[in-house]
Amino acid sequence: MQSVAETVPDVIVPPGNLQVVLEAWFQALDTAYAEADPGAGARTTELANLSVLKRVYAAIFAGDLAVWRSLCQPDMRLEIVGTPAVPFVGTWTGLESVISATQRNFALLEQQSVQMESVVAQGDKLVVIAQEAGIYRLTGLPYDTRWVHEFRFRDGRIASCREIFDGAGVLMALQPASIPPGGRQGPQFV
Repeated sequence: MQSVAETVPDVIVPPGNLQVVLEAWFQALDTAYAEADPGAGARTTELANLSVLKRVYAAIFAGDLAVWRSLCQPDMRLEIVGTPAVPFVGTWTGLESVISATQRNFALLEQQSVQMESVVAQGDKLVVIAQEAGIYRLTGLPYDTRWVHEFRFRDGRIASCREIFDGAGVLMALQPASIPPGGRQGPQFV
């Protein structure tokens, strides 16, 4: 099976660099998780959930649907909360529906760069806060957004994910006509 990165060019990571990117991302997750909490390493449930999350991310990026399915509940729910004008906003229930939506949504983006800001875990809840920049594929314009992923786990597998993101940066990338005279203000991600 082809990975998402191989199927849709430049989505997530350049081909051949997957392991390097994943290792850096996982290190950032671990650092964010342990930050300001000396007891974080002793929390077995939370560490186990973080491990599952990392394995799911790796499976998604590698296109390993068998591993992805094994780490999520069959009735998994994905909810992406944001302005309805953004094409990847919605709610999907059932793992196959979640997988399909995730693949479709990643296919809309390229040259993604994610900076982990915070990971908070308590029992069966794990929250990841990050800043992401990239290119919206259909317009070729850059976007910059912050997002929060709230994961819920059940029996050691992901049961749900709710994403809430700042849609303003994404909306600018969706609407070429919205570029003000003189160009965009702020950082450019190309």
